[in-house]
Amino acid sequence: MAVGRAEAVKTQMWRHPLRPWLWLSIAAALLAAAGNVIGLAAVDRVYGDAYPSLTDQAIAQDLASLFVVAPAIVLLAVLGLRGSLRS
Repeated sequence: MAVGRAEAVKTQMWRHPLRPWLWLSIAAALLAAAGNVIGLAAVDRVYGDAYPSLTDQAIAQDLASLFVVAPAIVLLAVLGLRGSLRS
């Protein structure tokens, strides 16, 4: 009986309209990804004539944020929508 109730709750969660925190999480991930792409596309204009080590660090940070952080934000938001307490 408890399993049936848990499944019913999960089904109701998916039928609910998307919550504002989900939209805000997705918007934050998209804005972060867009900023990373712009930073990588125009390294000279964005980072200017900074120290070479600073430029290398900024490029590495943009790459990590683009390929790890932004997708993780979306994944964790979706897991939270599904009811995961660990996310």
